[in-house]
Amino acid sequence: MTNLAGASTPTLTIEPGATLKAIQEEDAQQGYVDGLNDPEVSSYLITPNKGNETLETVRSFVRACWDSPSDLLIGLFVNQGHRGNVRLHDIDDKSAWIGIALFDRSVWGQGWAVRSLTTVCDYAAEELNLEKIYAGVDTRNDRSVKTFTNAGFKPCEIENHKPRGDFDQVWVLQK
Repeated sequence: MTNLAGASTPTLTIEPGATLKAIQEEDAQQGYVDGLNDPEVSSYLITPNKGNETLETVRSFVRACWDSPSDLLIGLFVNQGHRGNVRLHDIDDKSAWIGIALFDRSVWGQGWAVRSLTTVCDYAAEELNLEKIYAGVDTRNDRSVKTFTNAGFKPCEIENHKPRGDFDQVWVLQK
């Protein structure tokens, strides 16, 4: 497996004015922190500091992802503003896990989550040669179910898998 520590994805264009790129500490600004502390945003996130994020804790998370050999934290930038993240993690030779958080509620309901997931999954299949991408889905979160369904994910069973956080189903996208 390729060591991804310090790796940056190329800038992936969703459409003019909307891009995805690996984020670094300096990309973590107060809007990111405020979004993560918004109860409506954080209610389904798997995070140890739920509702108590600071600029320091967020930058520490970004740094840990940047330094990890098996994680990519990719920011969604719309009209030059950082609106959310897609995280590929636990990447191995054939598969990875994915999560998404749009912490800027002004972009909710506009299709950015589906387009971001689709773009990152295409990148993972084409550039990282991944065959399966797994997502933990909390089926109480209707937005998450709809987003992952529209991005092509389907519920699946994984032998010996221990869920993390509150999600109750594992979904998979096979390329």
